[in-house]
Amino acid sequence: MITITLDAHHNKEQLNLLALPLKKRQRLVWRAANEMKKLAARSVRSQQDPNGNPWAPRKRGKRKMLRGLPKLLQIRAPRQDVAELGFKKGSMSAHAGVIAGTHQKGHTYRVNAASRQRIAPSRGLADKGASKAQARKLRELGFKRPGKRKRTYRSASLAWITGNLNFAQAGLLIKKLKDEPVKTSWEIHLPARPFLGANAQQRQQAFARALQSIDYGWDVNKHDMKGK
Repeated sequence: MITITLDAHHNKEQLNLLALPLKKRQRLVWRAANEMKKLAARSVRSQQDPNGNPWAPRKRGKRKMLRGLPKLLQIRAPRQDVAELGFKKGSMSAHAGVIAGTHQKGHTYRVNAASRQRIAPSRGLADKGASKAQARKLRELGFKRPGKRKRTYRSASLAWITGNLNFAQAGLLIKKLKDEPVKTSWEIHLPARPFLGANAQQRQQAFARALQSIDYGWDVNKHDMKGK
């Protein structure tokens, strides 16, 4: 499980200056952790890492990524001067913390055809028609459809290919016409898309807001509480 630990000793000078009792320190780190939770949600909304760098885009589609993960973040009860952010399991097949950690750091894993089929055995590909992209590729590779007479062939239009071949058949024909060896295993690379954590300025702002929220705002500079 991915956790974010906010250690109050990192702000020891400030805490000593304010002479906070234990319960106040616990409230401080809890509220600072809550500010970090907000930062994680902001990173997901903007699809950027904590430093403002955009994430690697999807290979397909433009839908926003990781939208459900910030909702599963929860703050564990502070112990001494430390509060932690962790993940609830959620309704996904894998624990939300595992999914978050994979995206936070990036991951490369190897799969094979057999395991891929076990993971997603029924995606409706057998019934789904060939795509236009497949049809264009088949025409580019010189695919011809059967003619009216036996052993005769003629050019196949995009409409004929998409209307008479399914997705799986078109994919197999493309592989055969390209005369490429069929891969039995391959690597899938998931790029890192960090959304947990904060830079030094954001941490300072988080503690400034936390101090303000526990009625120590008279000693907090308003400039430190402003976002970027």
